[in-house]
Amino acid sequence: MKFVKKNRKQIRKRRRLLRTTKSGARKDVRKFITSSKSQTIIYFGDGKGKTTAALGAVLRASGYGWQCHVYQFIKGPWPSGERVAIPRNFKDYAVIEAGGKGFVGIMGDTLPKEVHKEEAQKLFAKAKERIGYKGQNNVRQVLILGTTKLSPDPRPQMPRLIVLDELLDAIDLGFISQKEVVQLIKTKPEDVHLIITGHKKFPSIFGVADLVTEMKKIKHPFDKGYLAYRGLDY
Repeated sequence: MKFVKKNRKQIRKRRRLLRTTKSGARKDVRKFITSSKSQTIIYFGDGKGKTTAALGAVLRASGYGWQCHVYQFIKGPWPSGERVAIPRNFKDYAVIEAGGKGFVGIMGDTLPKEVHKEEAQKLFAKAKERIGYKGQNNVRQVLILGTTKLSPDPRPQMPRLIVLDELLDAIDLGFISQKEVVQLIKTKPEDVHLIITGHKKFPSIFGVADLVTEMKKIKHPFDKGYLAYRGLDY
C-alpha cells in the first residue's frame, strides 16, 4: 500500500512538471542550469565498478585535453592494468600513482598498521598539494567537440580532474580523517573536479559532495570462489 501511495505521489509530481503544448505534445517545463563550478563525485559500495567508473572519467576527460591525476590508496604494489596503460597511452594527459604497502590485514599482509597509515598520509599530502598546484600557461591542442579538428587550449597545464581511489577505505581504516577530506572538498579550487571511491558510507563527506553513486553487488563471481580476473578486475 505504501508503494502505491509513493508511486501516485511521483506521478502527480511528474504531471506538475509537464504541460500540454498547442500541438497536444507534452513538454517538460523544468529549468536546468549550466554551471562552470567543478564537481565532487563519489562512487561507493560493495559492488564492482568504482575504480572502473573513475578511470572511465579520466579517459573521457583526457579526450578534451584535461590534465588528470589518479592517486590509489591501499593497493600499493598490487599489479593493475591502468598503471601500465596510463603511462604508455595517456602520458601527456594523465598521471597515476599507487601509494601504500598493499592490502591491509589480508592477502598475507604482516606489516604493522602504522606503516600502512604513514604511507596513506604521505599520498594524501601529495594529492592535496597537487590539487592546489597552479602550473605554467602552456598552449595545448585539444579536440573541438563534435569534430575531428584540434584547437589551442590556453588553460593552465594543471590538473582539472583528481581521482582519490579507495580513499574511503583509508578513512575506514583510520589512516585519514573525515574532517581532512571534508575540508579538502570545501577548499579545493573551483575548476578542479574530484572523484573519490571506496566501500564505506560517510555522511559528513557525502553531504558536501555533488554526486554520490552506490555500486551495489547483486551477483559476483567471487561468491562462487573465483579470483579477480586480469584485464577486467585489475
